[in-house]
Amino acid sequence: MERRHKIIVSVFAALVAIVAVIGVVVAFSSHTAKDQAVPPGTLGVGKTAPNFTLPGVNGGTVTLDAFRGKPVILTFGAAYCGPCHQEFPLLAKAAKQHPNVSVVGVDPEDLPGDMQQMMRQTGAKWPMADDRQGDVAARYGVTTLPITFFVNGRGTIVASGFGLTSQSLVDAPLNKLLHAPA
Repeated sequence: MERRHKIIVSVFAALVAIVAVIGVVVAFSSHTAKDQAVPPGTLGVGKTAPNFTLPGVNGGTVTLDAFRGKPVILTFGAAYCGPCHQEFPLLAKAAKQHPNVSVVGVDPEDLPGDMQQMMRQTGAKWPMADDRQGDVAARYGVTTLPITFFVNGRGTIVASGFGLTSQSLVDAPLNKLLHAPA
């Protein structure tokens, strides 16, 4: 009886391990497959990026219209989000390489102190808006993070991406932005 119990426990543990491995594989493969393809319902290319005015996580206010006339990378992220931790340094690098492009962030979930810490860790030096009410994220159709919009100087979304966690995934929509009519 004891031996049978050990076998059942071993089989159960093996099944749990297999299900966990399958879950991880599916999660990573589906994320990779969805890179740059934004989830359904997200505001699309060719649409006008809705203006917003929100408190900044570092004080003051952040208003999207303040950046009209310049290309903008508008990113939605949160401190708990692993892909956001990968994306933020890539966006910081893009901003440094292209000083004519502004980066603006919206955090729909964190306390300001959590986002401030993440920004320090990732080298992000752009204005970050506090959208804990979720109003702006809802207007953009954001349901998962990170979602990033590339907005030309007229306020039109020219590209967007989900989980831009490699340089090539940032460069492709950034090139569309850089070559879009102002």
